[in-house]
Amino acid sequence: LSSTSIAPNRVRHDIGTLSERDITSLQAALYDLQQDTSNEGWAHVVSFHGAPARCPDPDHPTVACCQHGMPTFPHWHRLFTLQVRKDNCLSLIVEQALARHGSPIAIPYWDWTIALTELPSVFTQTTFYDVWRDEVYINPFSRGYVPSEQAFTVRDVQPGLFETSRDGRHSKIFDLVLFALEQVDFCDFEVQFEMMHNAIHFLVGGHQTYSLSSLEYSAYDPIFFTHHSFTDKIWVIWQTLQQRRHLAYNRADCAVNYMAKPMKPFSFEGFNQNKFTRDHAVPNSLFDHKELGYAYDNLNIGGYTLDELEKLIAAKQSRGRVFAGFLLKSIKTSYTIELRICMRNQTCHPAGRFNILGGPTEIHWVFDRLFKLDITEALEEQGLTAEDALDAEAQFTLDVNVFDVEGKALKQTKVFQEPVIIFEPPQGATKNIVSTTVGGIGVRKEVSTLSQSEIKNLRMALAKNQADFGPNGFQNIASFHGEPTTRCTHAGHSVACCLHGQANFPQWHRLYLKQWEDALTAKGAKVGIPYWDWTKSFTALPAFVTEEEANPFHHGNTHNGKMTTRAPRDTLFNDPEFGSESFFYRQMLLAFEQTDYCNFEVQFEITHNAIHSWTGGQSPYGMSTLEYTAYDPLFLLHHSNVDRQFAIWQALQKFRGLPYNSANCAVQLLHQPMRPFSDEDNVNPTTRTNSRAIDVFDYERLNYQYDNLNFHGLTIPELNNLLDERQRTDRIFAEFLLHGLRVSADIVFNLCDAQNHCQFAGTFAVLGGSTEMPWAYDRLFRYEITQVFNSLRLRQDSKFHFEVHITAVNGTHMEPSLLRSPSVQFVPGGKGYDVKAPVPLPEHRQTLMRKSVNDLTLAESANLKEALHKLQQDHGPTGFEAIASFHGAPFLCPEAREDKYACCVHGMPTFPHWHRLLTLQFEQALQKAGALTGVPYWDWTEPSRTLPVFFGDGSNNNPFHDYTITFAGQ
Repeated sequence: LSSTSIAPNRVRHDIGTLSERDITSLQAALYDLQQDTSNEGWAHVVSFHGAPARCPDPDHPTVACCQHGMPTFPHWHRLFTLQVRKDNCLSLIVEQALARHGSPIAIPYWDWTIALTELPSVFTQTTFYDVWRDEVYINPFSRGYVPSEQAFTVRDVQPGLFETSRDGRHSKIFDLVLFALEQVDFCDFEVQFEMMHNAIHFLVGGHQTYSLSSLEYSAYDPIFFTHHSFTDKIWVIWQTLQQRRHLAYNRADCAVNYMAKPMKPFSFEGFNQNKFTRDHAVPNSLFDHKELGYAYDNLNIGGYTLDELEKLIAAKQSRGRVFAGFLLKSIKTSYTIELRICMRNQTCHPAGRFNILGGPTEIHWVFDRLFKLDITEALEEQGLTAEDALDAEAQFTLDVNVFDVEGKALKQTKVFQEPVIIFEPPQGATKNIVSTTVGGIGVRKEVSTLSQSEIKNLRMALAKNQADFGPNGFQNIASFHGEPTTRCTHAGHSVACCLHGQANFPQWHRLYLKQWEDALTAKGAKVGIPYWDWTKSFTALPAFVTEEEANPFHHGNTHNGKMTTRAPRDTLFNDPEFGSESFFYRQMLLAFEQTDYCNFEVQFEITHNAIHSWTGGQSPYGMSTLEYTAYDPLFLLHHSNVDRQFAIWQALQKFRGLPYNSANCAVQLLHQPMRPFSDEDNVNPTTRTNSRAIDVFDYERLNYQYDNLNFHGLTIPELNNLLDERQRTDRIFAEFLLHGLRVSADIVFNLCDAQNHCQFAGTFAVLGGSTEMPWAYDRLFRYEITQVFNSLRLRQDSKFHFEVHITAVNGTHMEPSLLRSPSVQFVPGGKGYDVKAPVPLPEHRQTLMRKSVNDLTLAESANLKEALHKLQQDHGPTGFEAIASFHGAPFLCPEAREDKYACCVHGMPTFPHWHRLLTLQFEQALQKAGALTGVPYWDWTEPSRTLPVFFGDGSNNNPFHDYTITFAGQ
């Protein structure tokens, strides 16, 4: 992004390419700057970052102002160097100060992605010769002085700085950089980017206090600025890659509210005398570095050009990978995480290391998304493939060790929650693990469609079950979910066995409902547990559960003799936001949009919570309490519907051609046995045998099915079309990083403009209790706020804030600070969460019609692609490669000779006939694979500027775009 309008002395160069004269000039200027004790001198300039503390305001300084662990980390550190020169040219705060002291060049950058054997000599030389003064001085790059501590900075260089890649071409940190550059969402990029940057702080500063390893004192070491000059260059390179991807590069569509919030201490009117940095204290003004008056000599890193970087990223994405995902936070110190993979034979092997920069005065922060560490190479070194991470018989486990900056061991559970294993398939590929299907399937019907005989039969079965106090009776099965907590423990304490706030929530409750259903069947039930579709508008609970006379579904009795009751809230029947679309309808549509299983699970579970809260109300023994909810028979109808929604999402995924019977996230969790189903005393052989989440994605093996998988009358293709349509408009979401509160609670939040005009923005619920198993999401719950955002006439760059109110189900008001303030995500129309899928397919015809590729319907296009995909997977004599080989390689003609050539006929009168026959061969093979239309034609006589999208679009694993030839390997 360099520009001819940038002055030559504002172009940043690699420090290794500077001439001896430039190095000496820089040293002389920095030496003078360090001797300057005024407000324009070294100590004052660098103190903005850490010690002495200057935030939250100069009159009450308690924390350092630098922003770490936040989406504005790149902006704060870019601004840290900005200042206005007296001649009104944009410069860098240090560069400007250096220029005043004689430096003719911009701050150079240190490319630490190349293979290193030592620090650059300019950092390590003890003295330098100032040719202009004819004097020898202490090299100012070798250390910095901290006046507040009367100490000099030191370095404790770690061996890891000199570790290289397998081929020895670049440093190991380069791989972290490459993965950061791979991200296409700014907030995903920021997390990987910041963590990558942290590595240099530790690898150079080591275990020392007055060093790069300390948040408070890191900026006093002159290496800091060459390090951050290069870090900033990486951001510029990512922005350039985003331009080439045709994605947002000079704005952030995530954490929108952060981007409009002035950054301290630059925004302090009385403290910061520099008008330019005050005017640019808002992050949104800092995306375009050209407007800030500097550029880079090139956009290479690690010896790679932009084109080469894109090829490296594509190569990484073309193979399966495994990541360890960490949800990180501040703990008032810098710390190091060392990861090992442990094999079945109990041997453990290094799998990676990363660092957090912190200190006693840091601002508290928590990432709202995972930092991902690639462990694929470590697995391969132990003879495992990436796909082995999906092995139902866990091949390995993760062992995590945490150390503070001094090298003292810390307890991992106090620092962050257990890391998750994430499998990322090759780009465009999907992988489903399908379990064996068994027969004898029952049917679950919508409760309002039950016949009188079915109602009578179900009530009879539940009455008998409630009278059974044995292991398959009402009391025992109800206790699986909550009280009494005699089965499950966590960290030495008794807890409820039910899994909430975790990726295996859907499967735990799928098994739980099966446990109930089999118990009712044993008592004579002739129909499956009915479902209550609460996404449709209603003004009362189903009569099936509200009729009192001779109705065991009306209430249940807890283990301690209390009768369950319900106290429905008005919110249940009267949506405060919309009339035509209910809260539940909108929230489930958003859940259905998700194409990643773990993203779906968060939206899905939080939506389900509201039924618990709003039907149970303040009843102490009812649906709103985690401990007693399963004793209310309404629970069964509710979770039958919840499981059906999971099944609908799975059907959508199958329709989209995406994983539906497996998940690539939270891999290790989904392979763990779930209690109490895995316990030996579980009398149900089906739930005991299938006690892992991975076993019950395929619910047919549990012997049940639903009457249909329609949503509001829409079939799966029609539902996907609706989701596609909703994503065509710009939308804005509030995003919450949620965790357990040890109580069930309603969260209500308002959106407020700069004048504090506030409007209701949304509400949702958390299900919990004192015996809940601790949980914390590692990804965000999203709530659409587009309508209220527009109602307040807000824009992305407007100043706004949220008011969050948390109320326990018993009416107690809780501190809003219990939850992290929501961030805001802007999603442009047409760039939603899911992969677009076609409309329903046309009916089959014997005579296949060949149409122009530009006239194909979405259904016809998708059908042809599905057929070709199947044909390409057929490597037999009638498969894709076999037919394609008729034309060229591997050469087949003449049949009886060893010296063969291509069979295709060119330059002969029979050219049309031969190619007509080959096309027919392909067409009939596609028809056999399910094609309902003939091979389409491309009329290249029509004027066009691009290839038709049908075969020119390489996204979504389009089989008409490219194909890897097996025998050629490309």
